Amino acid sequence: MFSHLYKRDIQKSHTKGFTLIELMVVISIIGMLSSVSLVALNKVRIRAQVSRVQQELRQIGNAIIIVRNQSDKLLWQINSGAPIFANFTSACTNECVPQCQSPNDLRNTTNICYTLWEAVLDAIEANSGGIFPNLDGFRRDVWGSPYLINENEGVADSLCHSDYIKSVGPDGTAGGGDNIDLILPFNSVGKVFPIPFPNNGSPDYLYTGGGLPDYSAGYRCQCTQKGICVQI
Repeated sequence: MFSHLYKRDIQKSHTKGFTLIELMVVISIIGMLSSVSLVALNKVRIRAQVSRVQQELRQIGNAIIIVRNQSDKLLWQINSGAPIFANFTSACTNECVPQCQSPNDLRNTTNICYTLWEAVLDAIEANSGGIFPNLDGFRRDVWGSPYLINENEGVADSLCHSDYIKSVGPDGTAGGGDNIDLILPFNSVGKVFPIPFPNNGSPDYLYTGGGLPDYSAGYRCQCTQKGICVQI
């Protein structure tokens, strides 16, 4: 009788337990589910960060538009404080600086990319008439990089093109396909600009020569639409 009970207890213990293989399978499944969950959560987090950056870019863009309209100045003039056409070298900001371009990682940088963007925000504050007294919250994006800016309207090498601001995205570099851009409205239709001359002395709507552009010939062009400046 005792022998029979002992055998039955052994059989019960076998039916209630897990084999090592079964445990390994369960652990593997749990690991895969955890990995999938982490990937999904990371994607949700990045989407939320991108949405925040897009919102910040719109806020910065609205501030620039308001200051630009009430001051009747182009963005590069607001940033440089120089009278129109007086100093085109001051129109080149973050986007033009080699240290701000790929493959440089801009996350937490304090180099010229950051100081130039600080200067842009300070200029917007100074020209806003007190409407935007503090833009410190926009000095870096959520990944720690300074926003970049490209001033084009009225600038020697682009004249009738739009200004834009950008975040270099989660990877912290200007390349890689994860940049987030905001193109500002173009408002130079009808404006007249001097045509810069490159080093060879012939008129050139898109000045790309070295040194300061030359306007001595007095040629002018008018923005008939975005991207087109017709000589007058």
